[in-house]
Amino acid sequence: MVTPQTPSDTTINTPGASAREARDTAPLWRLPEVAEALTEASDAWSNGPAAALGPLRRANRLLQSSGHADWALHGERLVQAIAEAAYGQLGSQDAQRNALRQFERDIWQAGATPAAAPASADTAAAAESWSGAPSPGELRMAGWAIAPPRLHGLPAGTAPLRADVERVLLRLLRPDADATDTTAALAQLADLAADLHRAGATAPLDYWRLAAAWLRFARAPLSLADKRQIGRMNLALRKQLARPSGPGDATPASATAGASGKGANEVVPGHDLLEALATWHAQAPDSWLGTLLADFGVLRRPGGRLPEPLADAVQVAQKQGAGSSSRDWLRIGPLAVRQDVCQTFLSLADEALPNLNDPAVAAKVAEYSAAIGLAPVARLAAAVAATGERLAVSPPAEPGGPAALAMTVKALRGMLHQFAADTYPESRPDLIADMAMWRERALDASIFGQRLVTGRDVP
Repeated sequence: MVTPQTPSDTTINTPGASAREARDTAPLWRLPEVAEALTEASDAWSNGPAAALGPLRRANRLLQSSGHADWALHGERLVQAIAEAAYGQLGSQDAQRNALRQFERDIWQAGATPAAAPASADTAAAAESWSGAPSPGELRMAGWAIAPPRLHGLPAGTAPLRADVERVLLRLLRPDADATDTTAALAQLADLAADLHRAGATAPLDYWRLAAAWLRFARAPLSLADKRQIGRMNLALRKQLARPSGPGDATPASATAGASGKGANEVVPGHDLLEALATWHAQAPDSWLGTLLADFGVLRRPGGRLPEPLADAVQVAQKQGAGSSSRDWLRIGPLAVRQDVCQTFLSLADEALPNLNDPAVAAKVAEYSAAIGLAPVARLAAAVAATGERLAVSPPAEPGGPAALAMTVKALRGMLHQFAADTYPESRPDLIADMAMWRERALDASIFGQRLVTGRDVP
């Protein structure tokens, strides 16, 4: 993975023995300048939380330039929380200081091999550690161009569905509803959402596809936020039924997100659904849900183990004590990579260079790049792989997709050459967004959308 699935920010009182053990491990890669800035921020806390903000912001700038968007989001939230603590009640500062220390520790452990990585139980409680921490879903979505969900006009004959939806809503919102009745009502509402998806549009980016998935994964008892989310579904349906149905009536949320007045009320409330689904997938990966998230642009896959070629090289090197000396490390921009790991990566990348237009090869490059912490290459290679796969299955009606993909592959090849020449490549969010646009267009034209009308494809 490009960054840890969920940067663990569980509360700790002091670094203690476990932190010393972490510093004794021999990870594959590190971000030393970021770690130094976070250490400076932690040390500066003795002069008050405000003193820690300067070096923490410097660490965030380094994270942004390194392409590690997940950690950059985590750092920005921590800056905001510490700034609020600096001018708030003294009792609220302990959690922020502990979160900063944990952030420092996680950055130091960034490239630890899976056997030395923090336990998954620590990451599961990350969002509960301090107020304002980004959720696993936000972290999973950070750095990608996310496709907005769409609402299509519904045929007049589907109006009775709204009465069915409201009838189920009353069951869900009853204060005396027990878990059994809530579970049954959620399943029934999910079926109705799937019916709306079939009636309105078969496009993979349809809002009701997200709603059906969310309702299938939601569990009783419902929180107040869950009930509000379901209420927003009802409002979305009311607005959708008021629209005329016809080809080309799809309304992306982004088309109205910046509107004011009456138009501001037309925003499709799908981003929260995506975030919740990404959170559930981060906690318990599911292949069907992974496909749905990938369609919307959440491309990063959780990585629990090293790619086999790198794992073999690491196993040999660790027997020889690699990583224990400064001579074992190669510094390239903000990244420090173990020499043995870097050589193996460069050999693998060299083999892949002639075939980067093959989505499977690009996906392997993304996997290898993520394993050594080369985030800009990992993110762009993942976007190339997903877009190339989609264009091969269902090219969009508009010309230009293959040419745009070829240009992006050329840029990806250039980034690998840069890294081989000891130059850290810049992140290319513009190319990732361009790939997302062509992936959306291909999805619109895909027969995959027709398969969504079956119960096998829509939960």
